[in-house]
Amino acid sequence: MFTEKGYPMNTMICYECVMKHLANALSYGKEILSGHTRGAELDHRIDFLGELGNAEHHLELIDRNLFMAVSNFRRAMQSKKNIPDSGDLELLRKFFLIVEKRSEGTVSGTTAVPFAAQRQSNGRPMGASRMNANGITMPMPDIRHYEKPLDIVFPKVTNREYFELALKSIRKFAENAGRIYWIESDIDMKEFDVEKLESFSDPKLSEHFMYWQENMCLLRRLDLLGSFSVYGYPTQKTDIRPITAKIRSRNPEGTLYLYDGLNPQPVETVRFNEIMKDTTTDLPLTLYFNSIQEKPLYTAIMTTVIVDKTLCCSTRSRLKSCLFANWNNAGFESLKKALNMEESELK
Repeated sequence: MFTEKGYPMNTMICYECVMKHLANALSYGKEILSGHTRGAELDHRIDFLGELGNAEHHLELIDRNLFMAVSNFRRAMQSKKNIPDSGDLELLRKFFLIVEKRSEGTVSGTTAVPFAAQRQSNGRPMGASRMNANGITMPMPDIRHYEKPLDIVFPKVTNREYFELALKSIRKFAENAGRIYWIESDIDMKEFDVEKLESFSDPKLSEHFMYWQENMCLLRRLDLLGSFSVYGYPTQKTDIRPITAKIRSRNPEGTLYLYDGLNPQPVETVRFNEIMKDTTTDLPLTLYFNSIQEKPLYTAIMTTVIVDKTLCCSTRSRLKSCLFANWNNAGFESLKKALNMEESELK
């Protein structure tokens, strides 16, 4: 028996099957949001996770980029006890549309090409992925956005060990990085060979810079000329009302996205200072990116592993596929130990 496009029904190499499982996961996700979750008579979290796993099993054979994206999404959902929010379900819709587009690009009567045969021009397997404006996954981070090296700015340093790990990762993995600066610090910074910056308007700061918090590190090579902004959780999880009026003065319509707190972000110095003039907020990047109407193309689910507790096997696996790690006190020692043990694999 064959599918409408000629794929044998007994093969795992099938984009249409992936679409079916993603659609089922989306449906179960809606049921979870309507109350069919933990403690309810009918708990659809298991069905939701199972459909994501089924989609992974198919994609593992045919499309490495999509496999890694859906796999990272599934792990992120497990870290949230398989309770998605509206933003997660929107990402599932995007995955479906990407797969549909890929399905339309295959020839009737043939199967998709196994991802083991998919290679970059240099012959190496393709790595982590991101979506461009057309919803097509692409290797990261090989898109050039900037022409000159980007300086790196730590707005405030409070923890010596955090900063040491962040700095070590930059010096090991960041390419086309300019100077490294800090603005405020609660610790003595003399031993680190980094420069003091008076403010973000200091004239020695580069045209574009990376806004980098002390609890963020790189896990593998990143050319900063290809840096990209990444949005995080839906705004309903964080109160952005104090800056909403300022955002709406420049961006009257559209969904607002949270950009602060998960991974380093590229910023245009002049525009950042213009927007932040006479403004004090704990969410400067959310104000900045929403004000300039940055397109929300890349989500932290696909790029960043959040370590907020002792590492489990799922989180440890994400360390091998994500670009960035973000941590808190509860997860830091476990992360540091894992990076020391697996340093040779994180490349």
